[in-house]
Amino acid sequence: MHRIFSETKQMLHNETLIENFASRLGGGVKLIRICRQYFTLIELLVVIAIIAILASMLLPALSKARDSAVTMNCLSNLKQLGPAWQLYSDDFDGWAPDALPYYGTPTATQWPKMMNDPQLGTVSNYSQPPNGLGYLPLKYPANYEGLASCRARPPFKEAAGFVDYGMTAHMSSVATNCRTYYDSVNKFIRFDRISTPGNLCWLADAYSYYNGIHYRHNGGAAAFFADGHLEVINMRRVTPTSARNIQEGFYRDSISNRWPFNGKAEK
Repeated sequence: MHRIFSETKQMLHNETLIENFASRLGGGVKLIRICRQYFTLIELLVVIAIIAILASMLLPALSKARDSAVTMNCLSNLKQLGPAWQLYSDDFDGWAPDALPYYGTPTATQWPKMMNDPQLGTVSNYSQPPNGLGYLPLKYPANYEGLASCRARPPFKEAAGFVDYGMTAHMSSVATNCRTYYDSVNKFIRFDRISTPGNLCWLADAYSYYNGIHYRHNGGAAAFFADGHLEVINMRRVTPTSARNIQEGFYRDSISNRWPFNGKAEK
């Protein structure tokens, strides 16, 4: 109590000195008192309300920007994965493997095993042909790392192939629709003879390395087409009755019952 009284007395003394000093300078000088003010409860609530309104306006925009970044990352992954089949086709007279190369033979494999790069790391059993040919910048198993991973989907370790992108397992239907050749014994397609590569969704967001297209980017699926272009397939635009080119043999999405593009030739 004594301390508070002393400080108050000193403050009043200092204020008196200032007033005396100002009076000596003449009447033209006005003394300005600086008073300490505090926010009232109502003012504080108004500020909080304004901040809440601004946050509600900004958060959706930030969320949309984040989703767009994830989608662009996914398209970038496909841009680096998709050309593997084009390169393989260039090396092997136009032929390229489907989702299950050599299926039904002693050398049966999957495209992530066959096309991976053993120099990046692979299981020893999958480092020799027909596996580990080095066309994909992936190790095997990829374990949802790097280009094998779509950040819009939580990792699902049990899925076959350890990748978040897949292609159709009904390549014979694709060959018929695209007016090209298909080796039904070894499961290879003449990639260079596809009649409508700009319509053929070759690799897309999926549940595993084949089939089950997954619309996980705000109702869309990132896709690599056989002509090399990228596109986000909108689920609402792809239905069994769509005017867009559709392949009846592709599995339906277990969530949406929508079909992906296929590249059926125009009649």
